[in-house]
Amino acid sequence: MWFTENPWPGIILFGLVGLSCLALMMNSQRKIYGLLSGLFFLLAGGCYLLERAIITDGELAQQRVVSMAEDFQKRSPQVLDHISPQAPELQTMVKSVMDLVEVQDDLRLTDFQTNVTNEGSRAQVRFRANATLSVRGMGNVGRQPARFEVTLGKEQGTWKLLAVRRLNVIKDEEMPLTEARQ
Repeated sequence: MWFTENPWPGIILFGLVGLSCLALMMNSQRKIYGLLSGLFFLLAGGCYLLERAIITDGELAQQRVVSMAEDFQKRSPQVLDHISPQAPELQTMVKSVMDLVEVQDDLRLTDFQTNVTNEGSRAQVRFRANATLSVRGMGNVGRQPARFEVTLGKEQGTWKLLAVRRLNVIKDEEMPLTEARQ
């Protein structure tokens, strides 16, 4: 994991040291503390910019999951391009669910936890999804929270979906993918 994957500890640390130097300058009227204060504030900003510039494999896997969800929501056939040819049963299931379920515009994906393994060739991404769903034959079924764990494999430099597990929203127990919420 890249140390700036979460930039806030560095930003807070440099910001606090910068504020301390600023307080020392105000108290002692020494310009060196003012210069140090400015330097630490620049370091805090640099920490943020560095985090934005470096994109890790975990962040790429998360972006792929978001892209898949958006394509599924739009009912785009491109959603199948995100699925590995090694998982034909998953492609079939996604096609059939896409025909049955309509995801409204309020889709939110949150609480991402990513673990990249096998020398950067596999990733497990856990996340929460919330959206209002309509199911053919049932109509609008309201807002449905869900948790998922997806396994992605890197194929020719691109993350592809290999497996999907639906988890209970509260507990870490696996649930059937297409069953109504319990």
